[in-house]
Amino acid sequence: MKEGYLDERRFAEAYAIDHVRLKGWGPLKVLAGLRMEHGIGDSVAEMALAALSDVDVLEAGKRAVRKRRQVRIGEIASETVGALMRRGFPLEVAREAVAAEVAPPKFDPPC
Repeated sequence: MKEGYLDERRFAEAYAIDHVRLKGWGPLKVLAGLRMEHGIGDSVAEMALAALSDVDVLEAGKRAVRKRRQVRIGEIASETVGALMRRGFPLEVAREAVAAEVAPPKFDPPC
């Protein structure tokens, strides 16, 4: 700790970024993991979440929707939103991710 090899802030930030980008966790689940599993204080955990961009969180939500839709074909949107919320995504992000992935692709009419 004195030499800086073990740093609670660096660990928390790396944990948050890795779990959102690689595991597809939402920020609320990451916050709970930092607090409960690792005993990280609230201020350090909040700082780690601040390192995440809104784009990172939304992209993780979209990936989670795509992955879920591969297994549960035809699932209604509200069930998918609920699943994302259980993974720690806020309601607004879950709704936006589902809307972005469930909407049919838009193509320009041929000229």
